[in-house]
Amino acid sequence: MIQNYDTILINDSGEEIDDECAIKKAFSGKYMNKKIAYVCVGGKMSSEERVKRVQSLIPEIDNIYTIEEFYFIRSRFNMKIIQIGPINSCYMDKVKYIVNIAQPYNYVLQGELGKTVNSKEDSKEAAEYLFKNAENSEIVDGPYPKFTYSNSVYFGKRIQNEIIKLGHKNTLGRAPALPFTVHLVGPGGANYESVKAFYYAITYRDLGNVIPSSNSLKNSMKYFEKVNYDHEFTRSKMREFNQTEDSQKLGLAQMLTVFEEIFGVNKLLLSSDKIFEDQENMKSYHVYNDLMKRKPNTDMTPAYDLKAIHVAMTGDKHCSVEDIMLYNDYDKLGKVFFAIVVLLVVFIKLY
Repeated sequence: MIQNYDTILINDSGEEIDDECAIKKAFSGKYMNKKIAYVCVGGKMSSEERVKRVQSLIPEIDNIYTIEEFYFIRSRFNMKIIQIGPINSCYMDKVKYIVNIAQPYNYVLQGELGKTVNSKEDSKEAAEYLFKNAENSEIVDGPYPKFTYSNSVYFGKRIQNEIIKLGHKNTLGRAPALPFTVHLVGPGGANYESVKAFYYAITYRDLGNVIPSSNSLKNSMKYFEKVNYDHEFTRSKMREFNQTEDSQKLGLAQMLTVFEEIFGVNKLLLSSDKIFEDQENMKSYHVYNDLMKRKPNTDMTPAYDLKAIHVAMTGDKHCSVEDIMLYNDYDKLGKVFFAIVVLLVVFIKLY
């Protein structure tokens, strides 16, 4: 039976746990009068696998669909389409169907149009189509709130465990050495600054003062062996962050030395390495988990999609994870009702 919806949340659950966190909040019922369809796209995982993934982490979920099977009736309320996952061009016929039924609608995209994974390369066409056909469009970008051990408890044990695993993988696992990624490990780059903050939170020492081990220097030099430093993107990022080839190599070597010191990991790991598929058998994961418990307010990983859903529903761009998870439209309604009652009582007493 085809259902009425006023909000469509297009997601790629199963890539990183942030999609599931956004769905958990959206499904909580704390956003007033919202009938939400959760639509999973294909890609690295099939849409069916994504649906099963969400159901395993949020067993109470309903109104969840693969993009292939999704059909709907537009609600009479204001319509919203929220995109927190990339839509490949093979789904353009379904995108056009959604737009045709949803119009007029407001569109919210996580990440800058054409520059992030949700809307570049093979996913650009769908995002641009949704953007240009919307009555109003909004882009949600940084700064993003961060998950910590403390705020991860709001999502329940299943999702909390996945947040910690993602934090561990993002801390130790590097992207391949490509023109688009090497700036991440130099001073000012996202990976370097994240490890710098982590190291200070755990040891109160500055990553910039770490003297690299000979093993870390060797692994760092090997990582950069095939990098094309003549690539314009590489050069532009080096200018943006005031990096040099040497500062990038030193930055990575300092990170690797920290991993040797804290986790006992003496080689460079890529985030795509199969070892991360079974993190509970990694000693470093248990060390990381223990450290997060002892330092529960240490930043782990950005809550990209959680911010996107909250901005789409409330317009508030400056909330922490705690603020978002504690937010409740009905609390606000209760406060307004209480204020009205107080005013009525005062008015009656005066007159």
